[in-house]
Amino acid sequence: LYSSAASDVYKRQEWQVGKAMDTIWWTNSKYDMEDGKLQRNKEDIGNINNAAGWDLELEADGANEFVIFIGAASSRSLLYKRMRELSKLPLEHIFEKTREYWVMWLSKKHVLKMPGIEGHNNLRQELFNAYNRSLLMLYLLNDRVNGSFVAAPEFDSNFEKCGGYGFCWNRDTSELVLALKHSGYPDYCDRFFKWCIRTQLPDGSWFQRYWLNGDIAPSWGNFDYSTQIDETGATLHAMDVYYRILEGLKKVEFLEEVWVSVLRAAEYLMKRTKSGLHESCMDLWETYYGIFTYTNASIYAGLMGASHLAEENGESGMARRWKKRADFIKQATIDRFWLQEGYFAKGIIHEKLDKTLDASVLGAYIPFRMISPEDPVERDMILFLIENIQKKLSIPINNGYGIKRYENDTYIDGNPWIVTTLWLSEAMFAFALDLPEGAGDQYAEEAKKLTEEGIKCLRWALAGATSTGLLPEQVDKSTGKSAWAIPLGWSGALMLNNIILFDKICRRNAGNQE
Repeated sequence: LYSSAASDVYKRQEWQVGKAMDTIWWTNSKYDMEDGKLQRNKEDIGNINNAAGWDLELEADGANEFVIFIGAASSRSLLYKRMRELSKLPLEHIFEKTREYWVMWLSKKHVLKMPGIEGHNNLRQELFNAYNRSLLMLYLLNDRVNGSFVAAPEFDSNFEKCGGYGFCWNRDTSELVLALKHSGYPDYCDRFFKWCIRTQLPDGSWFQRYWLNGDIAPSWGNFDYSTQIDETGATLHAMDVYYRILEGLKKVEFLEEVWVSVLRAAEYLMKRTKSGLHESCMDLWETYYGIFTYTNASIYAGLMGASHLAEENGESGMARRWKKRADFIKQATIDRFWLQEGYFAKGIIHEKLDKTLDASVLGAYIPFRMISPEDPVERDMILFLIENIQKKLSIPINNGYGIKRYENDTYIDGNPWIVTTLWLSEAMFAFALDLPEGAGDQYAEEAKKLTEEGIKCLRWALAGATSTGLLPEQVDKSTGKSAWAIPLGWSGALMLNNIILFDKICRRNAGNQE
């Protein structure tokens, strides 16, 4: 560490590396800071904290400005070399080179326009800022060598309060890389799907979660009866979505590259869905064992995607077989889980139908498209879903409402989540775009109402961000401040999806389809 004041450079004069534990309080840096005397201990192991101090003479105006450089490297010698080099550079030069790098990276993004926004002060600029910040955040969560993404920076490395976040989940990352592709960054899809091919298990599935290098990570849900089958369904679905976007030779090459992986994954899903509903497994929240609407929807989407890829690859018999199973799963899910109250049940837990309303049942529409607004009956189902989730899962805070995961959720006091709230707004925006244009005032009014509600969800999510614009996993339902994992990649990806959909709505309303 170095500090600079005016033209001088001072090495630190006091420091302490100690145990962040009350049981060994005499080495704890926190207590040393409180009593004003650091012990100059240079190293420690385990759960540590540290502090550094300087004895600075105040300038005439009573102020003194200094800069701290913090470095990290794989060895001490490399760290010291880099810090020496860095400390010789003018601070203005470092800032400018950093700014240029990020400006150049952001220049590749899909350009937003959002014409014709009325009645929403500063919304356009707020969304532009959130768009940039989400892109920058996702860049930092990416392992550019392996192509994987960490869900969030680890904040509970000893797993005292949760199972940890410093890992890559296929389901979350599948949404994340597609959001980046839609935002103008296709390379992330290329690298991630290569990573998927390499990490696929022998039975065709994907593990619950991985270390970023592709090694399987600590898990409590990857036995035959408990594995998260939605990880496999979501990955197959994302592969097909990406394939449909590609053109020319790139499209041909991608299909050739992933085909064996698609075949193995689809056959795994076939094996786990012989009755039309998936075999018991763990839910996406990693809390319950059973059969779930969300998981069935992900498998439906995965098999439909695999069917399309098989057709494109000249395997029409295989394509028909996978599509037939997907249709069977859809019908079985509707027959068994759709309730007269107007929403899908959570699923079957302990061999009983669990009618708990879970925000994840929105997955039947977004992102997995198991039900479609093109069908009049299913159109009403989607609207009922949106209405019930708003009514039953809303928690008022920050001059709006956020959506909790499910009824009677007790995890971290049952806070509303950014992910679930942005799922709802994404469904609203997508539905507004799916409604046919020029089909009468009824649809136009419905689209307008959904768009307005979606904007409220967006603004609520932004209100729960940190002071630097980072989106957390949750918002504290008492204080309205960011809570738990910060930043969460999944939250950032869904913010990108929402902003891009809202931009499309604005362009359509303004008659600008470019």
